[in-house]
Amino acid sequence: MRFSTSSLLLGSALVLHGLAGCQSRSSDSATGQTTAPGTTAAADTTVPASPNDGITAQLIGNHIKVLASDEYQGRKPFTVGEQKATTYLADEFKKLGLKPGPDGSYFQKVPLVEITGTPASTMQISGGQQPFALNYKTDYMAFTEQEKEKVALTNSPLVFAGYGVVAPSTAGTTTPAST
Repeated sequence: MRFSTSSLLLGSALVLHGLAGCQSRSSDSATGQTTAPGTTAAADTTVPASPNDGITAQLIGNHIKVLASDEYQGRKPFTVGEQKATTYLADEFKKLGLKPGPDGSYFQKVPLVEITGTPASTMQISGGQQPFALNYKTDYMAFTEQEKEKVALTNSPLVFAGYGVVAPSTAGTTTPAST
């Protein structure tokens, strides 16, 4: 089983960026006075100024452009694109002055499993009057979600489940062969 560090998405990066810009004290823009956390200032009828936390649509857009670029190859787990994306996020966290977690990393390890099926190009069907072969992707599809080194179908029972025909009379629903 391989582990991936892609548990933090762009959204969490942006949230953390936003949190890093938050101030622990609020200020009254008219008087310049600050109030301690947990206390409230006197009622004010003026519209509060936007916080100067540095978060702008341009800044968020720049991060999205970088992470969505072809260079990051979709950020798929177990790829070079994932490594580039996590390195980018860690570098941005460092620039913000964020400290890594207790294990010295900005990321939590999450166990992920990659299953890559390589079905045979043909499947041999026997047991009827005459054996025949089915071609992969044309006549049959096969996949598994089992976390095993090898999965095989040998002398297995077969059930015909229908043609998967889309019939206009049924408003686009799949019609099994028995109807």
